[in-house]
Amino acid sequence: MLISAWLLTVETPDQQVPMPSALSLLTYVAVTTVFFTYQATATASTDFVDVYYQIYKNQASQFKTTTVKYEISQDIPDEVTEKLQPFGVNFSTLPDLLQRALIWDSGFAFGDKGSLAKVYTLCTSNNSSATMEDLALTQRQVANTSCGIKKCLTDDSTAIYSSFSSDCGPSQLNNIAQCACSSVKTTANTIPVWATGEISLNGSVIPETIIRRHTWNNYTAGRSALLFAIHTSSVQIEDANPDLCDSKDQSYSLTIPCIEYRASDDRWCRPKSSTLVLKWLKEYVTALQASHSAEYEAMDSVISADTDFNNDDNKNTTSLQLDARSSHWRNTIPVIIVGAAAMIVTGIAVFLYLRQRSEIQLRSKPTKYEQYPKQPRFQKTPNNQLNGREDIFGNPHILRDCIEILTSSPLSLSQTGTAESHASNSPKPDCSKDADVLNTLINDPQLKHAQIPFDRLQFHHLIARGAHEVWLCVLRDRCVAVKRLPKDERKNLDEIRAFIETIRLSAFLQHSSILSFIGVAWSSLQDLCLVTEYLELGDLQDYLRQSNPNRDQRDIYEDFMSFSLSWKSEKMQLLLDITRGLIYLHRKRIIHGDLKTRNVLLSADLDAKLTGFGVVGYRRENQLDKSHTSRPNTPFWTAPEVLAGGTPSRKADIYSLGILITELDTHRSPYATALTARGRRMPPRQVLQHIMSGHFKPCLSPTCPNEIVDLVELCLQPDPDARPSASDVVQAIRSIPGFNLDEFSL
Repeated sequence: MLISAWLLTVETPDQQVPMPSALSLLTYVAVTTVFFTYQATATASTDFVDVYYQIYKNQASQFKTTTVKYEISQDIPDEVTEKLQPFGVNFSTLPDLLQRALIWDSGFAFGDKGSLAKVYTLCTSNNSSATMEDLALTQRQVANTSCGIKKCLTDDSTAIYSSFSSDCGPSQLNNIAQCACSSVKTTANTIPVWATGEISLNGSVIPETIIRRHTWNNYTAGRSALLFAIHTSSVQIEDANPDLCDSKDQSYSLTIPCIEYRASDDRWCRPKSSTLVLKWLKEYVTALQASHSAEYEAMDSVISADTDFNNDDNKNTTSLQLDARSSHWRNTIPVIIVGAAAMIVTGIAVFLYLRQRSEIQLRSKPTKYEQYPKQPRFQKTPNNQLNGREDIFGNPHILRDCIEILTSSPLSLSQTGTAESHASNSPKPDCSKDADVLNTLINDPQLKHAQIPFDRLQFHHLIARGAHEVWLCVLRDRCVAVKRLPKDERKNLDEIRAFIETIRLSAFLQHSSILSFIGVAWSSLQDLCLVTEYLELGDLQDYLRQSNPNRDQRDIYEDFMSFSLSWKSEKMQLLLDITRGLIYLHRKRIIHGDLKTRNVLLSADLDAKLTGFGVVGYRRENQLDKSHTSRPNTPFWTAPEVLAGGTPSRKADIYSLGILITELDTHRSPYATALTARGRRMPPRQVLQHIMSGHFKPCLSPTCPNEIVDLVELCLQPDPDARPSASDVVQAIRSIPGFNLDEFSL
């Protein structure tokens, strides 16, 4: 270990090592003391928050970092994100070690394929929670249960004690286990179910928290049982031999046995948070604020320097560097004077030229859409149909368009529109009215760490327009979507306040089926922008319009090359993504209020994400009232009780989900085929009258699976109480024969 090696080197008389400075010596003594103190108790402590914290501090003192490679395939649990809300930071932006600490402190360990499994601790005497710090079992505790214990020596002669599930069964561990956990499927029968071990603080090996399943078998009695263990090393020797003890081939890290959690067992509680993780978060946010302040100051100085010298030649810049080895430095003074004079004259000439040109342009100013010319359409071919999709404005809404933007020259990119040009087109702010709103925005704890300099945004073209404008922009060599208020609403403080609430909620929501928040930018309130991820395939409605609606669930995979969708694979996955997003919102007590295929966006991998929350969607259930429901934006998707003036609810969202499923099945808007008695297309007003009666439902295709037909029937029940919940919808999908939902995390 690094610290031990350093100590040994210093004490060796044959080597000459320079004495460290006083500060380095004090740091060394402090870290060494912590290290050996922890090493002595590592076999009986699971305070991994402190372990990660010490490694983090140790790395910071040595100006190095170790990236923890791990993937989380599910949504970050509420128990984790709730700890971040007071600090206004997102989980994805935290250092890797702090992420690990938060996950463990909140009572989670890694399960199957990056999913998180819950870990429970023993309830205290007064039925309150305990922390995750003391879950490990000592050698004495295990020995007292008559479990078989094996002793191994590591390369440095450290004794490691371990026990396998074949020698230590549930009857022995049940009474001494300090934790219970959710069931996982990944097995690890060839490694110990319990082991002691040391944890190094030097950062060379980051301790893991991985849950694996062990099987106990009593072949004589014909019985078997499941055991679980938390392993602190990701190295698993599948062919390990319990009878061998060769540290070069196999070594056992600290392993904590747990029993399977059952709700009927009242011994177990969810763990309480430690004070250290909150302290660490506070330190991180404080350091981040200081870093941002320094970054903005440095940015201002760089921008100032670029403004003064951006017309200067590289040779002039090089000539300003001092050469300490040259004895002729005085010769550069005349060059500087002449160069400065030339720059002043050139600057005046350029200023006069630009002023004259701007006056000419004002007299022949192009229209709003001439400023941002549409991109040329791509030709559709049978082999490239995915690349031919465009948005409703005729602009290519695809990944290739984004790549072309990123690879374009700076000149062509600047011609599409900078942030400053868009700011200049905004209405002039009324500073006296904006002060309070702007102050609220600046000091918002959820947004202060997500602010993006407005001039970093490079606007390319408008990709959608409805309640807001949505622009395709470039931010730090990455395509992003930027949402902003329409020009005629940017002076309305009520609209601005509502937009700020939209931004705050977007920053709060973190889910794989919700459009991801990136940041917020503004130069004034009138230029306020919400920056989100850019999804290449656009919205689900356009995608369905361009695909083949006649492919049924029996078609084979090769038919996808003709750009079609089936219920057997793609449609079911899309429905799952949408429902998962709805479950997440409803658990947060948030109503979407405008669920339809137009408000579902698709990534290049065909992952669906919810967006387009209306005014209703940005209010909690207990804050909703009828004043916000008098004018549904999309009545054909709106539940009858809401059309009649009722309050939106989770069950109203389920009704909208049922309508969305009919779109997913037919690739058409609801009631598109509704006809009058004379065979003519039914007017919208007449359609609404039938909807409010509760006995009028959209048609489904002949190839729609019977299970989906039944699900739509449930979702569109006139009585809201008869409709299923979002979780019930997932259970209904789970029951469909031939469809395996085990791989999906809800």
